[in-house]
Amino acid sequence: MSALPEEQHHAKDVVDVTYNGVDKDVSFVPQESMQALLDQSLNAYAITANRHLMALWTTGNVELPITGSVADAGVAPGQTLVLRPSAVRGG
Repeated sequence: MSALPEEQHHAKDVVDVTYNGVDKDVSFVPQESMQALLDQSLNAYAITANRHLMALWTTGNVELPITGSVADAGVAPGQTLVLRPSAVRGG
């Protein structure tokens, strides 16, 4: 029975990333960098052009940083994030 809580824990370490009206689950580890979560999100949508201009946003229209850890940014399991151009890096 000890395997069940571990499976539940892994199932919770997922965010819902929305891009152009399509939602995809992206797994994360709270201690990993925000850049790693952004890269995984870009890979989930096979985005290859202008990756450096993209960012993750909250549904409250707040751009998340690309520095620091996922936990430091306040990202929580089950949260919905939006993948779109950065307001800062977009020029």
